[in-house]
Amino acid sequence: MKCCMGKTGGSASSGIPTEFQETKIEKVDAVFNDGKAVLEAAEGFRAGLEDSKATCMALSGAYTLKEGSMSDALALFMWSVGAEMGAEKLAALKPSVDVVKGTFDIELDPSVSDENKEFLEAFQCWVMTVAGSADTITEMTTKLTDFSTKASELTGTIATDAVEAGLSAMDKIKAAKNCASNVATIGKASAKLAALGKLAPEALTDMKAIATGLTGTMTDAVKNVNEGKEKECKKMADFAAKQHSKEKVPAEDAKKDAAKCAHDARVAAGKKLPGKKDAADAKEDDAAPASAAEAAAPAEEEKKEEAAEEVKVEDVKPEVKDV
Repeated sequence: MKCCMGKTGGSASSGIPTEFQETKIEKVDAVFNDGKAVLEAAEGFRAGLEDSKATCMALSGAYTLKEGSMSDALALFMWSVGAEMGAEKLAALKPSVDVVKGTFDIELDPSVSDENKEFLEAFQCWVMTVAGSADTITEMTTKLTDFSTKASELTGTIATDAVEAGLSAMDKIKAAKNCASNVATIGKASAKLAALGKLAPEALTDMKAIATGLTGTMTDAVKNVNEGKEKECKKMADFAAKQHSKEKVPAEDAKKDAAKCAHDARVAAGKKLPGKKDAADAKEDDAAPASAAEAAAPAEEEKKEEAAEEVKVEDVKPEVKDV
């Protein structure tokens, strides 16, 4: 998206393509189909590293700050949560970042806004992805290299394979073209993964800084929540605009910010962050029992209900708990 430029002049991130063109040669298509999972995993990693951060920056309003960072995004989230729950309850949230396990734990009140819940999911996704990024990149690089080698070998035999498959003259041309296109797709994925390899260490440094400064973030939160409420701040964006001390970027430039554009484009396309199911998928999972035991559960419940009906009211004694 060329219209969306970040504060450093970089364009909004593009995803790793995961679709291949069909060659109509069974053994050739089998190689690409088997390797598709590698590209999907690479795209999942990219989304966890880039899209989750973009979502945090966009939702929090940190993208409107001239020197906005993920630390600012988390602070704005805490301020908004404090405005909703009450500043006096912030201490009970007990947030913690484990940079080794890749977890962000917080005892968040379930009554907080959907926007804050969405931020939390995105932030947890980012932390999890960043923590394991070094191992993930090493593993992905190896798999992509092996896949690229196999795919490149196919270009040398595609003409013979097409003849053996009995393709027409036109289909032979398409097969060669699609095979070359598929190899190029793998090349793009490899290039993107290499770029992520440079981005991941910076993200890890940011995450460690967030973990180290978390106590200070929570201490400052109470003051900013109280001051922000006097300015009628409720949402994260309100706090970013009215309470945060960092210099703001011009409104027109903020609209073109890479993180904001990337987030908006993902939402418009209906793409979910890694680990979050589409509504349709979740509905389908709820509709279908995952096992025979679950399928039999309703029948067991009916039996329990029937047995309960046979119990007389006078036989039931109230349960008294110690106070």
